[in-house]
Amino acid sequence: MSSYIIPASITPRPIKPKLIMVETVEAIMDAGPCAILPVAGDCLEGVDVVDGGWVAVDFTRRPAPPRYREQGRRRKLRSLPLLCHVPRAPGPMVMYKEYQGVWGPWQMVGTRYKSMWEGGKLRLNCGMVAKRIFGVIVASYDQDGRLLWQRNPEEFPKELGAAPTIHGDVGPYQGGESMITFPTTVETFVAYNGKTVADLDATTIELLDYCVSIFNGAFYAGAKGEAPVNIIKDAAEDYAQAGMQQDFENPKIKCFYASLQRMCDEAWKQGAAKAEKKWGASMNRPLNKEQVKGLFEQEAVLMGTENCVPDFRRGAVWRGRRRACPQDGCQ
Repeated sequence: MSSYIIPASITPRPIKPKLIMVETVEAIMDAGPCAILPVAGDCLEGVDVVDGGWVAVDFTRRPAPPRYREQGRRRKLRSLPLLCHVPRAPGPMVMYKEYQGVWGPWQMVGTRYKSMWEGGKLRLNCGMVAKRIFGVIVASYDQDGRLLWQRNPEEFPKELGAAPTIHGDVGPYQGGESMITFPTTVETFVAYNGKTVADLDATTIELLDYCVSIFNGAFYAGAKGEAPVNIIKDAAEDYAQAGMQQDFENPKIKCFYASLQRMCDEAWKQGAAKAEKKWGASMNRPLNKEQVKGLFEQEAVLMGTENCVPDFRRGAVWRGRRRACPQDGCQ
């Protein structure tokens, strides 16, 4: 049995939540096996760990190997929220994340947003390597101290598992150079962010499929000695043709296409390098993580609901190939 009792409610202290550093967590761990800590951020809102709320963290327990449950035709991960340190986080900073499993020698964690869209803000979940896992979240409270959910600490093991539960052709990004080279596939591109295609909705997969086809086209253009792809110029012309020049001037839209352009430039360089190297090992240069991050983490790129991109904007992104809206009643 655990040596503490999870309260049915708490009286929130009048403090402003701030970023927690490793040294602070270590000092809290020395004081006892469990602590109630504030939450700052919404990256686990999909599992009711709310911004401005509180969580009870058990430092003596570790997440078990992830289990999946059937949800229609998809296998959905049963949530295992935890407290961890992510490499390259400033500080070093400690974060709340969801446990995703073991990938090779790495313990993988990730975000779990409630929705892909928040107003005009696009939020795609992403996975990352956990440098250290401090404990598991066994209870969550809202901003007023009301208990939202709790788990029995005895459900969790005392040691982390080491057997791989995630498999793929690439390894997780940890800083420095990436492991992705062109040409690539949607599955590999998604796996690079610690996810699988099954984690994404049809609209996102369709958009990524289109983007990957552009990147691969740029690669083959470089391999054939053709001129680099100018996706920004093409997009500007398509927006103008559709009468949406002002829309294209939106800084977030421009930032999205700038991210695509950087990846196209890198793909073209890899193709050109391969054409020059007609023997021996490939000279393909790896893709910088920040370039992939532009596509997965740029905010407010396409305005719409979670599973539906407005037809007028869809037409521009798909270079004039206007398609029917996938959801009745979408304008």
